[in-house]
Amino acid sequence: MSPETHGAFDRIVLEGLYLPAGMPRWDDALSKADTDAIHAYPIALQTSVRERELKLQRAGKPLDERALMVLSNF
Repeated sequence: MSPETHGAFDRIVLEGLYLPAGMPRWDDALSKADTDAIHAYPIALQTSVRERELKLQRAGKPLDERALMVLSNF
């Protein structure tokens, strides 16, 4: 996710910022604490992928084997 998407995460999920694009709002089912926990998952995933990428780079190995994309955006 871009920094802008991270910054708008609660507005996207709870307030329906992307409602015109088909993303429903979830304020009737999720709390702010829920969205914080949900948002923490892609952040943790992105961090672990980036750590793996840096380790492979230091070792002179390719970032991915037969993958079409790298998950981090660093």
